[in-house]
Amino acid sequence: MAFITHVHFDHCGAIPYLKKAFPASSRCVQKAKDILKRPNAIKLIQQLSAGVEDVLLEFDDAELVRDPFEPFEIDRVLQDGDVVELEDGLRVQVLATPRAHLGFPELLCA
Repeated sequence: MAFITHVHFDHCGAIPYLKKAFPASSRCVQKAKDILKRPNAIKLIQQLSAGVEDVLLEFDDAELVRDPFEPFEIDRVLQDGDVVELEDGLRVQVLATPRAHLGFPELLCA
């Protein structure tokens, strides 16, 4: 399962690959979902991701590095206070933190 805490390219750029490889479900807040639907945001994430490909290939020749960023579907929109139950009793709670990450939430794992 992939939790998108904010939409910097280095935080969401690998989500399409992860969804294909595992198939992982993706979760984020509405603000992130709205941004990821903007054509200019997709273009910028693609440009920034491609810009680091040569650097990453020096360390790893994995498909993840060569797989270009593509738009993807968000499987569930999270809101402040939501709790997601994972395996082995691990819980992830969404906490609104208006001053952090331009208003994106924090995740509390317990």
